[in-house]
Amino acid sequence: MKLFKKNISIFLIFVIIISMPIISRAINTQKDYDYVHDFKEGMAVVQLGEKYGYIDKNFKEIIPLKYDNAFDFSEGLAQVIIGDRKVFIDKKGKEIINVSKEYDYVNDFKEEMARVGIADKYGFIDKTGKEVIKVTEKYDYIDDFNEGRALVKKDYKYGYIDKTGKEVIPVKYDFSQHFSEGLAGVRIGFKYGFIDKNGKEVIPAKYNEVYDFKDGIARVGILDKYGFIDKTGKEITELKYDEIPYFSQGLAKVKLDSKYGYVDKTGKEVIDIKYDYAEYFEDNLAKVNIKDKYGFIDKKGNIIIPAKYDYATFFTDGISMVEIDNKYGYIDKSGKEIFPIKCDLIQYYEQGVSKIKIKDKYGYINNKGKELTDIKYDDASYFSEGLAKVNIKDKYGYIDINGKEVIKLKYSSAEDFSNKMAKVKIGNKYGYIDKNENQIIPIKYDDISSFKEGLARIVIKGKYGFVDTTGKEVIKAKYDYADDFENGEAQVMIDGKWLNIDKNGNIVK
Repeated sequence: MKLFKKNISIFLIFVIIISMPIISRAINTQKDYDYVHDFKEGMAVVQLGEKYGYIDKNFKEIIPLKYDNAFDFSEGLAQVIIGDRKVFIDKKGKEIINVSKEYDYVNDFKEEMARVGIADKYGFIDKTGKEVIKVTEKYDYIDDFNEGRALVKKDYKYGYIDKTGKEVIPVKYDFSQHFSEGLAGVRIGFKYGFIDKNGKEVIPAKYNEVYDFKDGIARVGILDKYGFIDKTGKEITELKYDEIPYFSQGLAKVKLDSKYGYVDKTGKEVIDIKYDYAEYFEDNLAKVNIKDKYGFIDKKGNIIIPAKYDYATFFTDGISMVEIDNKYGYIDKSGKEIFPIKCDLIQYYEQGVSKIKIKDKYGYINNKGKELTDIKYDDASYFSEGLAKVNIKDKYGYIDINGKEVIKLKYSSAEDFSNKMAKVKIGNKYGYIDKNENQIIPIKYDDISSFKEGLARIVIKGKYGFVDTTGKEVIKAKYDYADDFENGEAQVMIDGKWLNIDKNGNIVK
């Protein structure tokens, strides 16, 4: 499971190009977690220190942080690690399955079954923990179940088993895909076709490429030419296109001889193939390019916003950033300018606030185009935990989402807020402040690091130690050097010797 560091506010930032907008997604939790995973089935894994638990979409802690590791919910159950135990819990935290220790690994549940393994042997358990398909050496690999069939591999050939473990489709194909809408793509030699769940070859193996069925349609290709077929193998479109992705809002963009247009699900070319580039439809609009200029069309091919921009983004919260002659502004879905095309840079945030740059100065506007601050700052950051760092003449402070300077510009350097604290500098000394400008960590250190596992490194007169988030010096500054804590230990040097210490400063042997 991959966890993404979130702290209290999380920003997933997509940089389009160096001067294009940044779109940020913020998640505000009620507790200062080190990590917050994506929500799955209404629950998200959270981590604080070395323990894991779960929150719901109201950011309420539903399952306490008591596990050594935790994974996403799938079909109502999540796997957690407690010491050397693997356990599946429900959404109330109740232990449902105590997994046998003989398994080297256990996958998530899919179609009421979880794949388990011992070395290179595979099997399945049900939601009671019973091994319903015995761990076996019969196959080199077994995949998860999909539509009642699991793909198996033996000696570089592929087939399928059912939920009793019976081999219902012989292991004879050179490659196989998962079942989708009752059919699976298979390769015989160098050609692909489709079989049904009984192994009947319903669409002959004659294609160089095949993709899953979706809404009764699959994309296929022969010799770099693509089209769509239905479940009988009938061509919905002629296999003539150079590019043909899946449908979006009922239409698929197609490319033919370096030009783009759109087809519907009957295969009809409903929008002429005439554009130099085209994007998917989103909110009933698609971005198109004609002679290096961008505009937007509707699903009938009508020009809604003329192709006159050097660049344009997708619409977010009803606005698109556009560029003309290296200047940027915002338009709405009718093409009306929300903010004039005069900025040297625009960065957009989910809270409806954008940072802009005009000449050499920065400021902030809302998504209605109203200036929230004067365009006066020498530098400005994105919002983190509701505040943004700003700078005038090398003095730093913070503004809130309404543009108000809530922390005066008096610091010689400053960093973004994280876990309700921000590192700041006055003169040559560092510390941490909270949002009310209280000194949580006194501004007296020659240097101070960011917090790792609840502790930050401090430097006083060339000696290293550690403070906690309350400002308490839990490990005195006596070391010649110290690394950050990792897995409860930090490497330090004293009198030319390297040692490992724990969070109490005790030497770890």
